[in-house]
Amino acid sequence: MPLPTRSSRALAMVSFPVVLTLGILTIPVVVDYRDASHSVRWFWGHMFTGAAFGLATVAACAMAGCLLRTRHAWWVYVGMPMMAVGAALHAVGLGADGIAPLAVVAGGGRAQTFFDGSGGLVSGVFLVGAVAFGVGLMVQLQGLFRIGIPSSRLQPMVFLSAIAF
Repeated sequence: MPLPTRSSRALAMVSFPVVLTLGILTIPVVVDYRDASHSVRWFWGHMFTGAAFGLATVAACAMAGCLLRTRHAWWVYVGMPMMAVGAALHAVGLGADGIAPLAVVAGGGRAQTFFDGSGGLVSGVFLVGAVAFGVGLMVQLQGLFRIGIPSSRLQPMVFLSAIAF
């Protein structure tokens, strides 16, 4: 099987933040969780965000593929496990935050019941996941920067995007 081309690797790396942004912008700001009128947007926003973390796996593998063929392969062995743990924690958080309130409403309860019961647990899972994934991403990016991917003029923008994530 042929190796992915440079453009297909770039597409994999760029698609993740685009789909993540789409998901985040789809999730409505909900002031009162007793109002279930936004439940369809809530569900699809979390589905897009979950798909983004699936794409993040592809992006991480694309970055790893670039690094494993160089003398900078050790960046992969540090960054990939952190990204994997972070993406997994996000998947857990997305399931809890995105589907559980809707399931409670479908069962005749109030979405607020879920949020009252979960306390800081869901937020904590998201926070730890974001930190682990973000640090792993920045580690792999440092390896890519050392081999000249992306070009030196784009590196600050890419790094700031990773920090913003």
